[in-house]
Amino acid sequence: MLDIMRGSKKPIHFVISKWDTLVNEYSLEQLRDRLLEIEEFKNLIQARNEAL
Repeated sequence: MLDIMRGSKKPIHFVISKWDTLVNEYSLEQLRDRLLEIEEFKNLIQARNEAL
């Protein structure tokens, strides 16, 4: 899925489902930081930011 997103020129939206089960445990910043620990996800975000 990340390969498809990487090749796309269209905006990408990430939806956090079940936020109600996470909000009492984690802040949005903590969740973002945790996602960025995934190398492939981090690379996708960096590549998209560089393309702007």
